[in-house]
Amino acid sequence: LAQALSLIVMADLPNGHTDSEQFAVHLLEKYTVPGAGFDGQACAEEIQKVFPDCDVSQLKSWDVSPSCAELAEVLRSSEVQETASAPDDVCAVTVRVATVGKVVDVTLPSGSTVAHLRAQLPQCGISTPVYLFNGAVELSDSDRVHTHWGHLRCESAPFPEWAKEDGWEMWDELPRIVRRWYCELGSGETQEWMQNDHEVWSQHKQRIDGLLEAKSSGSSWFSFCYPVVNGLRRRVIRAAAGQSFQLHVQGIMWNRNNDSCIHQVIGGLDDEVVLEVGEGVPSSPSEISGSAEIAGRDAGTYVLHVDTDLQYHMRNARVNKTKQFQEQGKCDRFQHSCRGFIGFLVVE
Repeated sequence: LAQALSLIVMADLPNGHTDSEQFAVHLLEKYTVPGAGFDGQACAEEIQKVFPDCDVSQLKSWDVSPSCAELAEVLRSSEVQETASAPDDVCAVTVRVATVGKVVDVTLPSGSTVAHLRAQLPQCGISTPVYLFNGAVELSDSDRVHTHWGHLRCESAPFPEWAKEDGWEMWDELPRIVRRWYCELGSGETQEWMQNDHEVWSQHKQRIDGLLEAKSSGSSWFSFCYPVVNGLRRRVIRAAAGQSFQLHVQGIMWNRNNDSCIHQVIGGLDDEVVLEVGEGVPSSPSEISGSAEIAGRDAGTYVLHVDTDLQYHMRNARVNKTKQFQEQGKCDRFQHSCRGFIGFLVVE
């Protein structure tokens, strides 16, 4: 989607967006509503206001929430009119290094490939090897450089497979949302680790590894949970301001040393209890799931999390966690030591 929209990178984008990638994220968040599907018709109409020549016929018929990569694939195949005014013998490409905020301009002869672009990066102060992305799409060395590309993103590591499997869609998705959430949290200046994308991912990876180790060793009573959208794990749930939606959570719960304790898993949204995910006596790690209608929220970023209680009845666990979450308030639930984090709700 970002690649198709990059034609307008030098123009005034709607809604105050300053580059094609921001506009792409805006469209995906605006027209994907959990529980209601994807409004492909409305998304196509907004795109055609900016790109009259863009073929969005496929997009109009979509009613299931797509991923960024799926949208990019559809729009990348569309025949759009390149309006860039670069001379015939050169094409200018702006490369963005998201981890340090560095932006450089690299001028290459017409017909150059990404391999040629990569070879020029050390002269611009960017160490190699690097991985180049146009929106959510990783570029290969054989790809031709196009004048209508907007800002490319340059990373020192590829988007890890474990992150894709864990329900994330692009490299900068988690760091971007974490920084925005900490800003909304009002906890003062962001911590040093937040300034580096790798460190943000590391915080989450440490949590995942710790939970999986606890499950294997049986060292504690807990669970490994995640939100689900259209049958797929999704760590980011998006909703329109004021609109209710259906939240689905799945996972695995386990007891310490497979003991006989009655065990409940409660789902929270910031300081509220919103979901009952699982209850029972898992003699071995057992699958759990829960669904609930979530009332509409104001625009903002919210944390989805789970916690465990050992009660005879779910109602008692719910009372305990309601009190606990309210006492904690809207606190830091992302760092790796907060093992109950399961995702973000982004409301716009």
